[in-house]
Amino acid sequence: MFREAIWFAVVSTALAVGASAQMPGGVVGGMPMLPAPTANYDALRQALGLTEAQTQQLQDLQKKRQSVTQAGYRELSDKQRQINEALVSPTPDAATIGRLEIEMANLRKQLGSGQSLRDQAMAILNDDQKAKLADLQNALRLQPAANQAVGLGLIGAPPPVVTPVRSAARQ
Repeated sequence: MFREAIWFAVVSTALAVGASAQMPGGVVGGMPMLPAPTANYDALRQALGLTEAQTQQLQDLQKKRQSVTQAGYRELSDKQRQINEALVSPTPDAATIGRLEIEMANLRKQLGSGQSLRDQAMAILNDDQKAKLADLQNALRLQPAANQAVGLGLIGAPPPVVTPVRSAARQ
């Protein structure tokens, strides 16, 4: 039994290493990283009637959000490092630790609030497009029930959607 467990662990590790070596994007921190997918948003464009310019504005806004979020998490990490250093010092300063904890709590609130981004994204849409978002929101609410109905054979699964991959140069 013990030998089988060791054999299983060795084989699993070998398979994982082999699989990660073949994945594009490399390995970071022991985890395989895939290249970022390039979404073309054709389905959303069609569902809402978005223009190319609107789609680009929304993508730019998303990139901005990601950049701000990454910077916020880096700042959180730096503050946590400062707290850890203060805690292991021979004379921890409670005021400094408390201030850093409050700053971290405020940063977490900022990072957790995506309302201003949503407001900016909504400002890009016209009234008709905003109304169509209700249909998409309803579809999201119904998705778990639809998946369960497919699982029980009550309805058929939709056919797979195959969209051509757009090159980075065309985006």
